[in-house]
Amino acid sequence: MIVWKRLPALDAALVHALTQGAVAFVVKVLAALLSFLMFMAISRVLPEPAFGQFGFAFSLVTMLALVGSFGQRSMILRFAGAYQADNSTRRLNAVIQFGYKIVLTGCALAAALLLLPAMVLPGLPDYIYASAAFTLVLGFAEYQAHALRSFGSMARALVPRDLLWRAGVIGVAWLGITGVIAIESAADALWVCALVLLIVATAQTLLTPSLRTAISAPRTQPLPERKTWIHAAIGLWGTSIVLAAGPNLSIVLLGLQLSPDEVGPLFAALRTSMLLSLFLMAANMIAAPLIARDFASGNLAKVQRLCTFIAISVGIPTLIVYLGLCLFGSHVLELFGPDFGEAQTALIILASGYLVSALAGPNSQVMEMAGAERKYLRILTVTTLISLMSLPALVAVFGATGAAIGIAGSMIASNIWTTIHCVRHLHIRPGLLPGFTAQASSREHGAKP
Repeated sequence: MIVWKRLPALDAALVHALTQGAVAFVVKVLAALLSFLMFMAISRVLPEPAFGQFGFAFSLVTMLALVGSFGQRSMILRFAGAYQADNSTRRLNAVIQFGYKIVLTGCALAAALLLLPAMVLPGLPDYIYASAAFTLVLGFAEYQAHALRSFGSMARALVPRDLLWRAGVIGVAWLGITGVIAIESAADALWVCALVLLIVATAQTLLTPSLRTAISAPRTQPLPERKTWIHAAIGLWGTSIVLAAGPNLSIVLLGLQLSPDEVGPLFAALRTSMLLSLFLMAANMIAAPLIARDFASGNLAKVQRLCTFIAISVGIPTLIVYLGLCLFGSHVLELFGPDFGEAQTALIILASGYLVSALAGPNSQVMEMAGAERKYLRILTVTTLISLMSLPALVAVFGATGAAIGIAGSMIASNIWTTIHCVRHLHIRPGLLPGFTAQASSREHGAKP
């Protein structure tokens, strides 16, 4: 009788999750398009060497903002929603304030470490100062977007950061292209990115009453949950860093080894290939709560059906985009600049890595929802470290294409390894990659499917 009474609430929650997932998908589709247009506009307004410097600095800022956030982006998603569901306003306000303090302090330290060499060593590029400012702003904006997701509105959380910011940068870059304003260096472009994002994120804060209330709430005494927050954030921090390290650190290391003229085309190829990750990213937002619910109830058959459905739904459009890039990739890259078409080989290699990720299905969600997040972190760490360690040799032999081989190789290896673990130990085949079925693996190990 009790279970029957709770079914309508469960259905309503599921409908809300699916609705917000659909909103997130639409936003991410538009964000991917705007991201492509934003980098294309910046490449058009900057000289080719300056765009290479911009790509190097943008990748560096992305990593520094992530490191300086100390896992608070994922931590706030885990705890804020639970506190809100329990009507625990005091703990909700406390965890949001705690996250802001950690992120702002951590990103400020990261920015300071970036500025320190510029203050001591003469002759460093002037875009270092813009990169430091952008690090602090990006860390703040990303955390705030994650915090707002816990309030249940994907549009309010994602639209400012994913859409308005990129549209604003495109607008300013267009003013530079038409000669209304001067944007002539990587530093200029980074300042534009930082200032537009600061305006958007500040407006987001001011126009969101629930967030303003949480930020301005009276300071509470230290809660016992803080140790739990810190412990959870450390593990989530490690996973997020390793996930971002492959592509972003590769560009940074490439910028230290090659000239800006060679870095720019690869950066354009990487950002273009990331279009293929869009479908899986949006699907994972919907899949995570559903996989968690079915794992909790022990319904592995339902988890398997959901994973297969997602893998097929994601794999087909990803394959179509992949084939389009194989056929017309050089023309797409030439939108960034007339000489960028030379990176077509790198584009196809990078796109192959993202295609394998899509065909692997929601394997990361299966690992994390099944309690195997530590194993998943070890898999990512090993494959990423091997990729980064081999990068100098690959670049020395193959140039920028070697970097693409390292990045794509890491993605392919981690997805194959994760799939094998899911099949053998969790008895779930998360995607469409070749291998034993979950049922066959279960019989091999004497486990019930």
